[in-house]
Amino acid sequence: DKLEVSSKNNIVNVNKEPVAEADIMATNGVVYAISSVLQPPAIKPQERGDELADSALEIFKQASAYSRAARTSVKLAPVYQRLLERMKH
Repeated sequence: DKLEVSSKNNIVNVNKEPVAEADIMATNGVVYAISSVLQPPAIKPQERGDELADSALEIFKQASAYSRAARTSVKLAPVYQRLLERMKH
C-alpha cells in the first residue's frame, strides 16, 4: 500500500500522522520518525459464499464425487454431513 505524505504549516505528515523527527541518516537510506504506529489497512475477507476458501481443498471435492459414502446409508455426524454436502457443490 501507499503512504500519503502531506505538509501544512511547516509540519510534514505521513498518513495524517505528524513527523516527529526528519532526515535521520541510516546505512540504507533516510528515516522519518513519527509519534505513532502506522496500521496497515484491514484485509478484506474472501467473499465466496458457501465455497471452501482454500483452493488446495479442491482434491477433497473431487474425492467426495467418487466417494461411496454419499451413495450408501451411512449416517455421518452432522458436522461431517454438512462438510460433505458443501464439497459436493
